[in-house]
Amino acid sequence: MKSTIQRRIEAIQRGETPKGYKKTKWGTIPDNWKVKPLGEIASFCSGGTPNRDIPDYFGGTIPWIKSGELNRDIITETEECITDLGLSNSSAKIIPAGTILIAMYGATAGVIAITNISAAINQAILAVTPTIPISVFFLFNSLKRIMVSAVNKYTQGGQPNFNSTIIKKLTMPFPPLREQEAIAEILTHQDRLIVLLQKLIDEKRRQKKYLMQTLLTGRIRLPGFKDKWKTKTLGEIADINKGVQINKSTLAKSGLYYVLNGGVVPSGYCNSWNVEANTISISEGGNSCGFVNFNKCRFWSGGHCYTLQNIATTIIQSFLYHYLKFKELDLMRLRVGSGLPNIQKNRLSKVIVPLPSLPEQEAIAEVFSTADEELSLLERELEQEKLRKKALMQLLLTGLVRVEEL
Repeated sequence: MKSTIQRRIEAIQRGETPKGYKKTKWGTIPDNWKVKPLGEIASFCSGGTPNRDIPDYFGGTIPWIKSGELNRDIITETEECITDLGLSNSSAKIIPAGTILIAMYGATAGVIAITNISAAINQAILAVTPTIPISVFFLFNSLKRIMVSAVNKYTQGGQPNFNSTIIKKLTMPFPPLREQEAIAEILTHQDRLIVLLQKLIDEKRRQKKYLMQTLLTGRIRLPGFKDKWKTKTLGEIADINKGVQINKSTLAKSGLYYVLNGGVVPSGYCNSWNVEANTISISEGGNSCGFVNFNKCRFWSGGHCYTLQNIATTIIQSFLYHYLKFKELDLMRLRVGSGLPNIQKNRLSKVIVPLPSLPEQEAIAEVFSTADEELSLLERELEQEKLRKKALMQLLLTGLVRVEEL
C-alpha cells in the first residue's frame, strides 16, 4: 500500500480529517462525495407466488425468481417458470434485467443479487431500481457491503428480518457518476476473475468425479495393469474403532487438538488427543453420518466418530480413503434410526472394498492425490481473490482509496 494512503487511513483512524476529505454522519469521505439514504435514490417493489394448487400457473415461459436463488451474484436463469395466467392472478411482478434484488427474510435474508434477465419475483424479494443517474454495479457492490452490518443489526430470532422501510433508511456514500463507473469496473473485473476460478474448480471436480467412477470401479485401467482385482470387507482390512465421548465442559473454541464427534467439521477443541495423525475417520451419528474424512494431524475422536486402525498391508491407506470417499453416499445410506440417525459398526464392517495389486492401488491413489493438490491450489487462489475483492470494496466504496491511486 502506498505511504500516502497508509498515512490517510491512520489519520482517519485517529479522528483527523485529511485534506480533500470531510466528516459526515456516515464517516469520513472525500469532499465531492454525498451521503444519501437508499429511499432517496431508488424505488422498490416486491413480488408474489402464484397458487401452487393450480397447475396452469406454473410451467410457462416467464422466469420466476425465489429468494433462495439469490446466493448467486448474477441471476442468469431460474429454477421455475410461471405462466401469463399465474402472473396475472398473483402479486408476482416482472422486473427488468439489471435490477438489484434483496432477500427480505428467511435463511437468505440480506443476500443481494442482480438479475441479468427479465423475470418475475416472489414476495420474499425486494427489487431495487435507481431513480437517479447512478452506476447499478456501484450500487450493487455498495449494498452488498452495508448489508453485512445491517444483517447483524436486524437479526431477530436467529435470522434477520427486513422490510422496505428498513432498506429505504440505509445510507451510503456516493461519488460522482464517473468515479462510480470506474469503481464498478474495477470490482466487476475482480468478479470476472473469481467466476473464472470457480469455473475451473467446478471443471476439476467434474474431472475427478469421472476418474473416481472409472478408476475405482475398474471400468478403466491405468496403463500396465491387467491383474484381476480381489475384494475384502472393510472389517477384514481394518479395525473400526469408535471414539470416546468428551465432556461438553471440556470443549473450547480453541485448543491444541480438534474434536470430531459425528459432524463434517470439528465440534470444538481440547488439549488432549486419542487418535494419531494421518487417520481415516467416518462419522457414526447425526445428519452427516457416513461422512469420510482424512485427518492429517492428531485429534480427539468423539463418541459419534469411527476411525480406521491397523489397516492391513494388502491395501494402501490413501487408496482406501479415496475409495470410501467415492462410496460416501452409499455409506450414508447405511444409517438407521429417526431421532439421531447412526451407522452401526456391524453394517459398516460389511462394506466391500476392492483390492487391486499394491502397485495399481498406489498409481490410482497418486492420480487422486494430484487432482486434490490441483483443487487445493485453485481453492486457495479463489479465496485470495475473494479477500482481494473484499479489500477493494472496503477501500474504494468508502473513498479511503481513489481510483487514480491504484
